[in-house]
Amino acid sequence: HLSIRRQRQMCIRDSNLIDLAYSVDGAVRRLPGAGFMANGQTIGVMRKLKDTAGNYLYQVGVGYPDTFAGFRVVENPHLPALGTGVVGAALFGDLNSYKVRVAGGLQVSSSQDYAFNEDLTTWRFLIRLDGNLTHSAHIKTFAGAAS
Repeated sequence: HLSIRRQRQMCIRDSNLIDLAYSVDGAVRRLPGAGFMANGQTIGVMRKLKDTAGNYLYQVGVGYPDTFAGFRVVENPHLPALGTGVVGAALFGDLNSYKVRVAGGLQVSSSQDYAFNEDLTTWRFLIRLDGNLTHSAHIKTFAGAAS
């Protein structure tokens, strides 16, 4: 009984992902950074999806990125797992629209006190990073639905 419920929570169809890809502007789909992003569990479900002729829509790349329906796929373990009502289990859009920057520079500190009895100097390096989506219309998220 539990396994049936779990399978329903993990429902995603090829049409859902194709609709997601076509929910962004056509110019965004043609950008070189266009693609899907999902966690490993969601990618595992995507790999099983087939077209009406029985061909897998997911193609494993050797020496180049994996693709789904012709768009690259990037794995991000920090995205939520696929489930009913989960928003953001998969993303589509120009992934290059997310920019990361160094915020505050690199801090370098040393201490001879920490390991004084071993005649060692310890070093600490701290860097702060920040990121944001530069064009919010360039990324759309998939919201899970029941089967």
